[in-house]
Amino acid sequence: MGYGFLTTLQYPGLGEYWTSKELDTTDESITINEPGPGPYFIKVGPEKGPASSPFTLAVSTTPESVAPLTTVTIPDPDVCAAPATEMLIGDSLHSEVVGRSEAPTARQYFCVQVPDGVASITVDLTGLSGDLDLFVRHANLAKVWTDRSRGTDTRTVTIDEPTAGAYFIDVASAYPNASSTFMVSVSGS
Repeated sequence: MGYGFLTTLQYPGLGEYWTSKELDTTDESITINEPGPGPYFIKVGPEKGPASSPFTLAVSTTPESVAPLTTVTIPDPDVCAAPATEMLIGDSLHSEVVGRSEAPTARQYFCVQVPDGVASITVDLTGLSGDLDLFVRHANLAKVWTDRSRGTDTRTVTIDEPTAGAYFIDVASAYPNASSTFMVSVSGS
């Protein structure tokens, strides 16, 4: 493929991803062991800048008798749905991430509906017993807000003048096999 990256995302996994990032002209591949059912989104693009490189994309399954679906129904990204736990602005929930050895790292998902007119929202992770990463993204925006601080300090993401709609909160172990309890809180003004 040459000078590109290949990322596979699972919806509604939201933050689960597998990446192949080869920086030469060799073929790139990703193997997902025991994939869950549902649509997978595949993104191919250059590592840097507006480079172009022709490529062929192939998807296969093992066993080969299990064929990928060619038609899927994509869940509405403006609706909070499983596996995300819906929260309201002002809510706090206790939860836990239990580590696992294979990629992707263990995660918990949450979702909050933000109405029009909210000046800002803040997502906090507190009470960490292990190292976690915090990712927040709007269902229809490409931007992802993150706090990937190390250790057990509080993680915070504040979004000023948020666009109305569903915001997905992805709490992930920072390392394979890392587990942690935590409290996630969403506030708004």
